[in-house]
Amino acid sequence: MAADPGNKAVDMFRTVGTGKIKALWVIPALTMPDAEAVRAAIEGCDVVAVSDITGATGTVRLADVMPPATAWAGKDGTVTNSDHAISRQWAMLPIPGVARPEWQILAQMGQRLGWHGDFDYRLPRRDLPRIRRPLGHRGQAGA
Repeated sequence: MAADPGNKAVDMFRTVGTGKIKALWVIPALTMPDAEAVRAAIEGCDVVAVSDITGATGTVRLADVMPPATAWAGKDGTVTNSDHAISRQWAMLPIPGVARPEWQILAQMGQRLGWHGDFDYRLPRRDLPRIRRPLGHRGQAGA
């Protein structure tokens, strides 16, 4: 487990391109700035998992593993964007078929890799108090 905060998205893909990052779990990334460099970095990564709701994206075609993710309208919990900003989101539709929320997929993967205590999540709300503390009760720094 990393001890320090990681890179923001653009810097992370640069680091992937150097070979320092060996495994990558991404949401569709080919809309990022310098999409060709991102594609080349993903192609050179040893293990790539892509969370998406369809197998028809360019990023999914580069994946070794594609867990069935939930579309935005079915997500309930927090969402972190590529700049590490966190926002709260409520589900508007039920989750279809075998799709699961990313937090649940990541928690199960972490547990399977042996990090049981670090990934012992049962509900998305479990993390909300820890996230709210530094952000303030309205979700804004210093609020």
